[in-house]
Amino acid sequence: MSDYRDFAAAQAALANPSTPAADLAQIAQAQPALRAAVAWHPSAYAELLDWLSAYGGPEAAAAVEARRGRDAAVGPSAAGAVSETPVDPNAFWSKPSADQPFVAPQPPQVVSQGWSPAQGWSQQPAAQYQPAAEPPTSPARKGRRPLVLAGVGVVVVALVAGGVVTNGFGLLPAAGGAATPEEEAVALVDKTIHLVDSFSARDLFNNPIKAMAELTAEVAPSEQALMSKLDGEQTQPNLVEWLGLSDATINWVGDGVAAFSVKADGLQASATSVSDDVSRVALTGGTITIDADLDALRTVLSQAVPTIDQQAKDFFAKYGLDSSLPSVGETLDADWVDESIAKLDQELPKTFDLADLAKLADECASAFDTCSSADPALDGADVALAKQLTMFVVREDGRWYYSSLLNVWEDYMPLISDNGEFDVSKLSPIEISPTKHDDPAEAAQALARAAVTGDVRKIGAELPMPERRVLEVFGSQMPASSSGSDYQVDTAQFSVAKQAGDQARLHIDSLQVSSQGLWSSGTTEIYDGTCVKDSYGTEGCLKDYVSEQGVKGWFATQDPTSYTWQSFQTETGVDAAKFLDTAQRAAVAAVTSLDLDQLGPVAVKDADGWHVSATATASDLQNQAYNAIAAGLRAVAVK
Repeated sequence: MSDYRDFAAAQAALANPSTPAADLAQIAQAQPALRAAVAWHPSAYAELLDWLSAYGGPEAAAAVEARRGRDAAVGPSAAGAVSETPVDPNAFWSKPSADQPFVAPQPPQVVSQGWSPAQGWSQQPAAQYQPAAEPPTSPARKGRRPLVLAGVGVVVVALVAGGVVTNGFGLLPAAGGAATPEEEAVALVDKTIHLVDSFSARDLFNNPIKAMAELTAEVAPSEQALMSKLDGEQTQPNLVEWLGLSDATINWVGDGVAAFSVKADGLQASATSVSDDVSRVALTGGTITIDADLDALRTVLSQAVPTIDQQAKDFFAKYGLDSSLPSVGETLDADWVDESIAKLDQELPKTFDLADLAKLADECASAFDTCSSADPALDGADVALAKQLTMFVVREDGRWYYSSLLNVWEDYMPLISDNGEFDVSKLSPIEISPTKHDDPAEAAQALARAAVTGDVRKIGAELPMPERRVLEVFGSQMPASSSGSDYQVDTAQFSVAKQAGDQARLHIDSLQVSSQGLWSSGTTEIYDGTCVKDSYGTEGCLKDYVSEQGVKGWFATQDPTSYTWQSFQTETGVDAAKFLDTAQRAAVAAVTSLDLDQLGPVAVKDADGWHVSATATASDLQNQAYNAIAAGLRAVAVK
């Protein structure tokens, strides 16, 4: 499959009317500037168009609406016709002038092909509108089997291998950790299996982190301490309340999980030292077996359609919306339960031999996305699990713990490394000495001045220990930055908006950054917390948009009779005008519950003094977002 991170490859693929649907999804993800052109391609399927409309940005959304309007006018067969005329990929791309923004392609004038001669570029434009979710990789098909090994077993086993334990979100349960790196890896697997065996759907939906407290105890305490507690305990989405989940739905989900079992036997691990307090552990031996009670599972599946249908009605009714949504059973084959059970009966029990998977992990190295095993006994599920067989653990206060930050950054490193090349086996840790600050505002000033230098050591010195540890481990393979020659901080003034113990939320009074580089010059200022004035003199404040007036202004632009909202009405069975009214009231309640003066970076205090933490800041913003969502939903819930 082509690498669509290359703009020219993506451009050529879009000019080829035979490009497969799955490739279009990759192009939409990798090349935001080409999403409008993706919408016109004959292989663009309904789910991908929905995704482009929701997440692709205004140009892509406009292209989707235009294409759907054209398709409705000329008919789907004509709209999808493919020209037999050879295609010159370069004929459809031209470079716009410097002041000309990207414009969505217009419908073709002569031969209706489902795509159009789009405006484009001879060089790659800057990416915009990063999505909130990945595009669907293939069209939905009637009769999809929702429960096969690839959809259930692999997820469970990947969780067992530690992939799900990527945050500690505010819990400090009973002491975890282990005496050695190897013991910590095995303990993590054992506790995950225990979590599966003792699964409580009600606990998970009410508070997912508390439901996984046994696992979060294995996350490094220093990383757990970065979770924001400025407004009390870490907020979690209460799905029972938000979605109006009924007891029948909760019990049904619980019964479905309980029908599966996971067992580990003879687990072995091998550790490689990265530094004195960091190790990389691989699971190298033993087995993990997935099985299921197929009779119990058949009962669960037989209840799926009425349970899901009723839950959908309960959800809409909770917010005063009537829905004529058709039964989910209409999208399934009549014998889908029998086929799902027959498939699982062939594939279960499934035993993963970790020694074989360890060899597969060595064979695949970093090429997991394209790797397949030469051993016919190993399938795609084995490759998926092999990717999860290694993990970073760290030593704190004499015990070893799972490191969320290091494991997340390992996945992120190929995206920022030079030419996408990253070899975890060639780590060369660096030592970074922290700068000690006695005041949180002073720490923010220091980080701002370090950040513009692009120097890993200078930036790391201004971070709390867990984040500094990330730069110590991966810093030698991070690309060098030349930003220090282009940018400088002229003013950095912060004040404490709120402090609770060893955490402080900061208010940006004034942060001025000037640049004299080749590509830009001038001064940009952030002031009064969330106001920005750029180098062209354009300025605006978040409070002008995130306000009752701003929300109502946006909803005033939404026409319930438009193609987009009529499609929504058709697909959900909910009156578009009533939905927009309900959504507006919820949005107003959400934004008015926010205190925008309380948005800002968060500093934490540890043994090395005060430092601003990206993790704590993200955690704090997440807290405030969850609280705002909850306020909005409660405002429109039927009492």
